[in-house]
Amino acid sequence: MELKIDNLCKKYSKNVIGLKDFSYTFKPGIYGLLGANGAGKSTLMNCLCHQIHPTRGKVSFNGKDIYTSPSLYLRHIGYMPQQFCLYDEFTLFQNLDYMAQCKSVVKRKRKDKIITLSKQVGLDKHLSQKLSTFSGGMKQRAMFIQSIINDPDILFLDEPTAGMDPEKRIELRNLISDFSKDKIVLLATHIVSDIDLIADTVLLMKDGNLIKSDTPMNLEKSIEGNVIEISLTQRQIQEIPKEWTVSQLRRNQDKYIVRCVTRKKQESFLVTPNLEDVYLFYCKENL
Repeated sequence: MELKIDNLCKKYSKNVIGLKDFSYTFKPGIYGLLGANGAGKSTLMNCLCHQIHPTRGKVSFNGKDIYTSPSLYLRHIGYMPQQFCLYDEFTLFQNLDYMAQCKSVVKRKRKDKIITLSKQVGLDKHLSQKLSTFSGGMKQRAMFIQSIINDPDILFLDEPTAGMDPEKRIELRNLISDFSKDKIVLLATHIVSDIDLIADTVLLMKDGNLIKSDTPMNLEKSIEGNVIEISLTQRQIQEIPKEWTVSQLRRNQDKYIVRCVTRKKQESFLVTPNLEDVYLFYCKENL
């Protein structure tokens, strides 16, 4: 199974470009998209989900162009957008049954599938409740169910754990990881730990460009020597060089432990980089 993107470009206007000649080949696995707001993550997902059409470029699924054979391609995908798009005045069961019908899930399998998936995300006791009574985290879990109700080969998740408490976020991460076997999963989130813990590959995006992709471990290794932790007074913090970016600051009695990401390799006060450091190193504008 393969989703191949060749030189995908999306121009919204003369001066606003969402994607710039994006090329990548996705095979089964979990891919995390990292980048600032406006980096092109949502534009990429919207192009791949047929929400918008690219200005130019080609996308093929198993060798077939997704724009010339859309109905065939759409049967293979599931999509969880960032915006809530289910019906508040419907019960959870009604919402999921309707979405299953839209996705051509056969009638005799729909009820059992809805019950099974609802149990997996802890919503089986709420099937008869209207979504207007749900918390934000419950609505996110309902959105996740609708995205996988057709057992898609490709799953697009845009901020899937937003609004969830830590326990439910962990549970959903585990479900995504379990579901991903033999699937292509694209995950865009601002919660870096979600990507760090389950993504096989991270794609770093900036200004509509794919600037780097690799495993989380390899990306972290690529900036070894560029992350330091130093103990400073409050006054010294104001004197940190402009080319250093503070990624973490915590108080320690009368001083502060300051974690910084630098473009220039350092020889002392080095610490092991994490994925947040990677994001700052490659994606932050002024570093």
